[in-house]
Amino acid sequence: MKKPKIELYAVRSFSNKLAVTFDFIAETKKPMFLFLTYLLLPLALIQGKTLNSLLGQSGLMMNTAEIENAPYDYVMSIIGYTFINLITIFLAIAFISAVVNGLIRIYMEQPERLAGLTFSEFRPTLWRGIKRSMAMELTIMAVFILVCAVFGGLIAMMGDGMIWGIVLLYVAVLICVYPLQLALPVYLFEDITIGKAMSRAFRLGFRTWAGIFGVTFILALISYIVAGVCSIPLYIMSGIQIFMNVQGNLDNGITNSFLYSTGMYVFAVIQVFGMLLSYALFMTGGTFLYGHAAEKIDGMSVRRDVDRFEELTDTSADDSRLFGTKDDIDNFESI
Repeated sequence: MKKPKIELYAVRSFSNKLAVTFDFIAETKKPMFLFLTYLLLPLALIQGKTLNSLLGQSGLMMNTAEIENAPYDYVMSIIGYTFINLITIFLAIAFISAVVNGLIRIYMEQPERLAGLTFSEFRPTLWRGIKRSMAMELTIMAVFILVCAVFGGLIAMMGDGMIWGIVLLYVAVLICVYPLQLALPVYLFEDITIGKAMSRAFRLGFRTWAGIFGVTFILALISYIVAGVCSIPLYIMSGIQIFMNVQGNLDNGITNSFLYSTGMYVFAVIQVFGMLLSYALFMTGGTFLYGHAAEKIDGMSVRRDVDRFEELTDTSADDSRLFGTKDDIDNFESI
């Protein structure tokens, strides 16, 4: 017997918010995993290479014989890894948001849910989601930089009270981060501008702040655990390399072998891919948090049903035969 369809716009308890997140992922795990793998694996291959180089430089830093030559290379590795990491995380968030919210949208609109959905059929929804997600990410980054710059200047003029200004800024940012989690689903599910989407996200988010904080905390904890498990093989092999370098065995036949280097790269890719993939859990939960807030505060399901009813009545052939078209009615009034 098929399970009832999961509704996006529904008021849910704390436990149900978590349960619906896992239920949706379990029901749509095949298309979600395939689409995310297609988009995220190239990013993981790139970031895995940079991470592998960074760990290699970290190993050299543990060797006193190489300490004079290693710092420059190590600093350059950190800069390169940070730059590539920022780009890949930016793209990954856009890809994951587009896939998760796109699948939820199609799941809600189609009677057969996601049965038989192919990538070519999903591509238009995916591309729209990527473009809107990137636009929202860039807007949030710009606002964040602007706010930090303005308040940073004010804090710099506070003199002895600077430390309290920094604390207040940190607390304010921390409080605002949780409502902002709703900005992406608001912008992807509603036909509004970026500015209105952010304003609406804050309105919905602050009125359901406690629930967002609790669910986000648990999902983030699970995501960190998944990412941590995926990183264990890499850190074990990296630890062996560091141990060898500390002992001065730079020319040992183990860590310098092609097989060992290949294994380090493969495990680096697994760690990055696992970390990126775990964000899908976080993103799915955020979308259903939006659905809960929108239904609780604005009654979105009622508004959606009214809109659908109006569309049905506007296109009904029976209505045209019984009552005439809009033009017929207007002409009748003018007689």
